[in-house]
Amino acid sequence: MTENILELLATLTGSDNRQAYAALQDLEAISRKSDQLLVKMPVFAEMVTSKRSFVRVRGFRLLCQQAKWDQEGELDCLLPVALAILADSKPTVLRQALAALHEVVKAKPQLRQLIVQQTAAIDCSKFNQETMAPLIEKDIAELQQLIVALEENR
Repeated sequence: MTENILELLATLTGSDNRQAYAALQDLEAISRKSDQLLVKMPVFAEMVTSKRSFVRVRGFRLLCQQAKWDQEGELDCLLPVALAILADSKPTVLRQALAALHEVVKAKPQLRQLIVQQTAAIDCSKFNQETMAPLIEKDIAELQQLIVALEENR
């Protein structure tokens, strides 16, 4: 792994959220192009348990980005625990997690049913009913529609 990637990984959990977000974007771009970060999946899964919401989101997004490269099924083992993020009290965390799951459902058909079950269990009533709840409900519906479409094309 290059020194630049190691620096980006170290920045992910730092206190400077601007730098960490920039590092996240760079690491997501790397993940879209290659499997270089596949070996870091356990690190990303551990980040999902952080007390800091920004770190949880970064870890989950990067974990999901590895789905298309994961030939060994490591994500199949890590995702069930990482999906605890779907119970997060922060709606922005939940919305980003739902968006990140699009990568997983495209690459991992065997995880679709788990994702359907977990998203169906999301309690939107704990969010503002005028602003956030409708957005989260829309995000869930879009993810579930993607799963249905992918299953029909199988």
